[in-house]
Amino acid sequence: MSSDTTSQHAPGAEADAAPQDCPACSAKGAEEAPGRGGVPAGEEASELTDGKRFFKHGVVAGTRFMAAIPAAGLLLSALALTLRTLVDVCENTAMVVLGEVDMQTMLVNYIECADFFLLSIVLYIMSIGLYSLFIDPDIHMPGWLEIRDLDDLKEKLVGVIVVVMGVYFLGQLIHGSDTLDLLRMGLSIGAVVFSLAYFVRHVISRRG
Repeated sequence: MSSDTTSQHAPGAEADAAPQDCPACSAKGAEEAPGRGGVPAGEEASELTDGKRFFKHGVVAGTRFMAAIPAAGLLLSALALTLRTLVDVCENTAMVVLGEVDMQTMLVNYIECADFFLLSIVLYIMSIGLYSLFIDPDIHMPGWLEIRDLDDLKEKLVGVIVVVMGVYFLGQLIHGSDTLDLLRMGLSIGAVVFSLAYFVRHVISRRG
């Protein structure tokens, strides 16, 4: 009689003894599952994440300092052009004081110096813009010279370039160039100014 009772309860005991699925155990097993080369999948994913983080914050962030090279070169070019033009201004002033040049020649010389000064400003703006965009965006600058992106840099350069072309045309006009040459130059400069104005108005401003 007792043996029959034991045999009747045995299947239930075996069912109770059967292992149950555990979510924590399954997750742990998944983490410890071998990946490529026998490395656990969790460690492999961690290594990939660390590699991406190193590439993003190490390699890419470090190479941005390459912009310091052209920024420094443009700054030196602006400084050299400014100093050389300043020497020309001093020489022209000395000749004016000594009475060695007439009024027209004096005007042409000074306008040419103004043109070179403006070109040095273009180089300077390019240098500061590259430094601000790639290296130190918190550099303190006047409001009109704040550069937040490449479009700001382009817009400021366009404005100075237009002034440079206008000053150059004025110098040729005072110098007494041929009328036909002045007409061709004026039309050419006008076409360039119109193109630059269209670019600023309909391309850069639309992006902003």
